[in-house]
Amino acid sequence: MAEAKPIILVADDEENMRNLLQEVLQRWGYKVVTAASGPEALDQVSSHSITLAILDLKMPKISGMDVLVRMKEHYPEVPVVILTAYATVRDAVQAIKQGAFDYLTKPFQLEELQLTVEKAFRLGKIARENQMLKQQLKYNTEFQEFIGCSPKVQVTLHRAAKVAPTDYTVMLSGESGTGKSLLARLIHKASNRAKQPFVTVNCAAMPENLLESELFGHEKGAFTGAVKMRMGKFEQAHGGTLFLDEVSTMSQPMQAKLLFAIQEKKFERVGGHETINADVRIVAASNRDLKTMVNTGEFREDLYFRLNVVPIEMVPLRQRREDIPLLVDFILNSVAIDSEWRVAEEAMGLLMSHNWPGNVRELENVLKQALALGEAPEIKSMDLPPALTAKQDQALDFKQGDSLGEILNRAERQVIIDTLARCQWKRSLTAQKLRISRRSLYNKLEKLKISPDREKERRLSSRSTVN
Repeated sequence: MAEAKPIILVADDEENMRNLLQEVLQRWGYKVVTAASGPEALDQVSSHSITLAILDLKMPKISGMDVLVRMKEHYPEVPVVILTAYATVRDAVQAIKQGAFDYLTKPFQLEELQLTVEKAFRLGKIARENQMLKQQLKYNTEFQEFIGCSPKVQVTLHRAAKVAPTDYTVMLSGESGTGKSLLARLIHKASNRAKQPFVTVNCAAMPENLLESELFGHEKGAFTGAVKMRMGKFEQAHGGTLFLDEVSTMSQPMQAKLLFAIQEKKFERVGGHETINADVRIVAASNRDLKTMVNTGEFREDLYFRLNVVPIEMVPLRQRREDIPLLVDFILNSVAIDSEWRVAEEAMGLLMSHNWPGNVRELENVLKQALALGEAPEIKSMDLPPALTAKQDQALDFKQGDSLGEILNRAERQVIIDTLARCQWKRSLTAQKLRISRRSLYNKLEKLKISPDREKERRLSSRSTVN
């Protein structure tokens, strides 16, 4: 596949100069987009992956200097060359101070322009490489806040880290309590917009008649109770990230208005007539399958494709049980007053075997309850809620004549076998997940007559028989 041509923006209010620069730069092998004013230049920057910008200093509405300032704020890696027929030392110094790569005076020699462009591209390449290194560093730091070392979680975090530096819209899908809000915030923190606002809208929590005002704001007197102008979330998030949580709950009319705002990058306040530009990066989330909702007519297909540019599926806790001990340690360290709290072996076994329909949020609530009701420094099985212990009681499989020791041994045996299977029959990892020493695990394997190799063969054999 041929490598895409670099894109150069030429912004100049003189048509002859625009045409000349476009013709020359295209002859040199570059792709060129043009603008006749400052606002047009900013639109081109937001619509294309500009590699280099050549800006006339004097342009209508927004000057080249102001365009330079805005570009350096949002696209610092893009080199900018300033052109002007009104050259002064003060203008040149000011342009360089604001981040311009170079400053050329009209009329200029084509050889001078060519040399400047080539040098700017070399600078831009170095800047992009540095940006990649910075983003990798951000991944190593920012995304550590998302607790989990399981392979599925690492795939999710890697995908989030790859998309974070871009302005692409991200769609987070998955069950409630899987960490969609946290991941959205981490994507923002690892992006080029990290210094700008991160604004959240919980679409499910807003009444339908107020959601439009929440998103786009309203003018004074727009409706009963609108006693003053109110800025909406889109306006508050300008330059930053807007997180739309539970976007699936929006009505069809609101979906249409959201689609327009995302597509056109502008909106009007409720009751207003002024068009407001919205430079926002959208991260959306839903605990429902939007594709299914599209098929049933509940969700607009065009909005779905606008939101689902980079989909990221969140992993439910039951599919990453090996992360439970890490999450337990993190939660206890975060909420426990006494840092010496720990979880007893049998209680950890219950936590590992629970299905967790409420995911990490449910785990946090369970641990908080156990801390409130338990006796320091250890959380025991009796401190856990009935939803966990009842299932274990059922799994104990009481038989007439069994002693308590026989029942507990049978339960312990099952927990160990299940954990071995989840750890791919690796004894060291199993001991780590059960939070016991390797020696303790080996003693239990011998005491309970568990042969990991035979159990592995038995399960594989039963699986192949079923298939």
